[in-house]
Amino acid sequence: MSGITDEMARSPGTNVFVHGVTSIGNLAGVNLNDDESHRALLFAREHDIVVVPTPVDIDFLSCVCSLGLEMPVSRIVVASDGVEPAASGSLAETLISNQAALDNIATMCGDAPITLSPFISTDVEWRLAASLETRLGRPVRVLGAAADLVRNANMKHVIRARASENGVPLTPAELVRTQQSATDAADLAAAIERTLGVTGRVVVKGSFGASGSSTFIVETESGISTCVAAITGRRDNDVYIVEPLFNIVCSPNIVMWMSSDGGDVSCVSVNDQCIDRRLVFAGSTYPSEGSLLPEMIEAASVLTRTLQQEGFTGAAGFDFCEYEDTLTGTRRFFLSELNARINGGMYATVLMERLNLAQATRGLPSVAALRSTSVFTSPTTFASVQARCGELMFNPLTGAGVVPFNPGRLAAGKIALACFGDSPGQVEELHSECRDRLG
Repeated sequence: MSGITDEMARSPGTNVFVHGVTSIGNLAGVNLNDDESHRALLFAREHDIVVVPTPVDIDFLSCVCSLGLEMPVSRIVVASDGVEPAASGSLAETLISNQAALDNIATMCGDAPITLSPFISTDVEWRLAASLETRLGRPVRVLGAAADLVRNANMKHVIRARASENGVPLTPAELVRTQQSATDAADLAAAIERTLGVTGRVVVKGSFGASGSSTFIVETESGISTCVAAITGRRDNDVYIVEPLFNIVCSPNIVMWMSSDGGDVSCVSVNDQCIDRRLVFAGSTYPSEGSLLPEMIEAASVLTRTLQQEGFTGAAGFDFCEYEDTLTGTRRFFLSELNARINGGMYATVLMERLNLAQATRGLPSVAALRSTSVFTSPTTFASVQARCGELMFNPLTGAGVVPFNPGRLAAGKIALACFGDSPGQVEELHSECRDRLG
């Protein structure tokens, strides 16, 4: 299996990383902030370009460079330098409005082939590519697909239909269309009540959403009316999926890669998602505990080929769930959703891949296990985080320790951690100790 960094390295010329998360759109109850885009530095080679909304903490750059990772320190473009940030808050929008920054990127690119690598390819990322093409006088390749295709692929009811057509296992489910009418509310309540009898718990998912923004869990009949009232007061979805909530053993995230030359698709990453009680992503673990991974990878490959035929390139992340079938006593799996974009778990994976490359170059121990998480702490600096982690920081001589990797959110009191070691037990201990020190 190739890795994410292997596939990125095959991209000729210069990658321009613009990982603004706000391009996803408004998510109810989720505070998206493009300072998350500082994570894109983990993807970049020395000759690539990374666009961020605010300056990167120099202590973070010093830390990762000391670990042997190549960082394009002189090729970081701060999109807001000299201009007011875009009213939309979008990183790509801000960059489009900054003529000096666009000229700077064009100068850095020189005559090399250019690939725009966004967090998600929406209309604004394609407009950004057009702005760069005008300055460069040549085409700019965009990883992803046309904005309408990406939008459609990320709708949960659409990927369910695609999976069903291709024989990929799914949960039994009912699709309910809601237009905020009394009839719709009654239909939704009836669907939840019917589904509640399957496992005693129900999950209701809006077709559009991320980070739990449109996910509701019902565990009792008395909870049905509360769930329906919450949904019928919203305007972010008109399709909801009502499905039984199974006792999940693990939830592998399988990242597939689609090359731009039409070659075969490849699996580049397999991690287990850490999911909280609200079914929200809370980090990743490696290696996966899935016992049906070959079957899941094949299912993801089948679906990825259908995306590639539509013109998709780059990464697509498939969330699967493995569970114990109480009737047969065997393990089964189903597809939960698709993220036709970069997903949060990919950053820690890329960091592990690049650390192992650096460790091998130095003849030092490789990393065999990973546990990533986000910690909410008081507003602080990267140097302060390093000091509080102390001896737990990654030590190249042992191949174990912690690397904080999301410095853009430190001013708001949020930091992402990747805990590395030689076993799942070791990284769980690191994870627990770090949370105690920082949380």
